[in-house]
Amino acid sequence: MEFRSYSMTETTLSTKMTYSPTQRAKMKKRGNTCNNNQLSEEPQVRVAVVGESSVGKSALSVRFLARRFLPEYAPAQELLYERQVAVDGHLIPLVVHDTASQVSSPSSIFQADGVLVLYSITNKRSFDTAKSYLEIIATEPGFENLPTVLVGHKSDLQHLRQVAYTHAQQLAWDVGCSFYEVSSESGTESVDHVFHTLIRQVLASRQRRKLSSTKDRRQRSNSITSTLWRKTRAAILEKLRRSTL
Repeated sequence: MEFRSYSMTETTLSTKMTYSPTQRAKMKKRGNTCNNNQLSEEPQVRVAVVGESSVGKSALSVRFLARRFLPEYAPAQELLYERQVAVDGHLIPLVVHDTASQVSSPSSIFQADGVLVLYSITNKRSFDTAKSYLEIIATEPGFENLPTVLVGHKSDLQHLRQVAYTHAQQLAWDVGCSFYEVSSESGTESVDHVFHTLIRQVLASRQRRKLSSTKDRRQRSNSITSTLWRKTRAAILEKLRRSTL
């Protein structure tokens, strides 16, 4: 499938995807011819792929979005990829932020709805960098409950492994995030599963916030109604008291 990519000098994650009624009808038609997918009314999902340089962030992104493996990339270039992604029978507007290299600040995460924290199972240092990202997400104000998936990349290179599966799994348990080992070179199924898992977590998080907001509004409304009733009741009782004097 085709997708669009942009360098970070051309656009940012705050770019909104807008479609005319004709475009939306065409996308619905394409979706209906492919497993009955329907165009989602969800706002776009913004995913940041972070990790140390050369762990395969671009390879992972392109394998998922373009269904192909490209072994050579420009590691210093940050890119945004945009595409409609079919998840659970719906087409979700997706933006993937492929960060250029190791980032010392959480700036690449600020506008993300979900984060894939990537390391290479063949590089112990990249795992330490991944831990640093998870610590930022766990402690930085504003990142509470940010959907996050820890990904051990290059799982096809078992003979070069430097990071034990159980070690990474324990880290994921400790911080409360999902964890997978995948290989962009070996195929698309496991890579699809990682992205779909994160997208589902983002959508579920939005739904929880929506329900929580609705509950808060209902509670405020009930509180106001209750207060008005108490005041009205008190006024009626006072009027009756005076009429009997």
